[in-house]
Amino acid sequence: MENDHPEDNNMDTNSFNIFSGPAISLYQKSYFELMKKSLREGGIVCSQAGTIWMNFEQVQETFRNCKAVFPNVSYAISSVPTYPTGQIGFVLGSSDAVSTHKDSFTWK
Repeated sequence: MENDHPEDNNMDTNSFNIFSGPAISLYQKSYFELMKKSLREGGIVCSQAGTIWMNFEQVQETFRNCKAVFPNVSYAISSVPTYPTGQIGFVLGSSDAVSTHKDSFTWK
């Protein structure tokens, strides 16, 4: 995969830019490296990763790119009724161990 916007690699790591539309650079290793530079200790990054129902290869590649930068990586999904498959996926990464509490859920 090639970066469609090489100038994005020079973005200010003290702030986040908002991108609209398809942007392949948001799924690449270089993007996760930039996020890691901006992440404070104990922080977790969360980035859109596509859905396994339509883009399984993209999900795998995004997960691998995140895992190449962060030692602790997970994939999560959320229901989005307006999306074609009804859900969207995310990769979450951290340099620190993360407690997932998979068996508990609390509404506040």
